[in-house]
Parts: sequence; structure tokens; C-alpha cells
Amino acid sequence: MILPLTSFIDKPFQNCTRTTSEIIRTVSLYVDYTLPVERVREELQTILKDSPLRNGKTCVLQVTEFTETTMQLRCLMSANSSSAAFDLRCIVRERMIGFCGKTIPDPCRRAATRLRFGQARRRSSFRQPRSPAPGDLRSFA
Repeated sequence: MILPLTSFIDKPFQNCTRTTSEIIRTVSLYVDYTLPVERVREELQTILKDSPLRNGKTCVLQVTEFTETTMQLRCLMSANSSSAAFDLRCIVRERMIGFCGKTIPDPCRRAATRLRFGQARRRSSFRQPRSPAPGDLRSFA
């Protein structure tokens, strides 16, 4: 259906797509793919169960993206007002980052790169080049 803009300006209308004032918000986390998703899901439920800001209707954790180095987790939650939803979103983000950090060391940092410089081979295990013997004609430039 196509309606002219003036019909929205001149006449009052009701948005029938929303029947409640419930606000749904998301938190996205980019973590290492070795993080146990089921444990993270349980932690989200615990966080939301303990929060007075949540209205008790929506609590979902989904893996929405997966690459060779990371997975994206989407935490979905609901509140009764936009200010409560914002505060709840901040609380969930902070507590989920803390939980992920305790569950797997450096899960967010490891997601950025799979190369771990702290575990590189020691230089002392490599053979040092020998110095030329007197009268040796080979060049060691």
C-alpha cells in the first residue's frame, strides 16, 4: 500500500506492529571459537535472572557469525523502558566480558589473532652460523 506523506502528518495513526512497550536490546561479543557456548548461555541466564532491570521475557544467546579465527555471540535481552534496557545492556556486556576472561584466558584478545608470540620457539634452539676457518675461501657476507 502506498500512502502520501501528508496522510501521516494530517491524520493520527497507530503503529500496530508493537503491542507492548517492551524494549529488546542486543550485546555482541567477538570471542575465540574455543569458548564453550553452553556455559556462556548459562552465565547470561544467571546475569539476567539476578537483574531487576530485566522484565523476564527475553533471554537468548546465539552464535551469529563464525570465521576461521572468531565467533560472534549475540546476547538478546528485554526491559520495560529504554533507560532500563541501556543499563541492562551495559551490565550484561561488562559481566560477559569478565566471565569470558575467567573461562578461557584472553578469549577476546586471542580472537584477534591466532598467533601467540609468548609461545614462540626460543632463539637458543637454533643453530648459530659458524665462523669461517682461517684460509676458508667461502664468503659469509
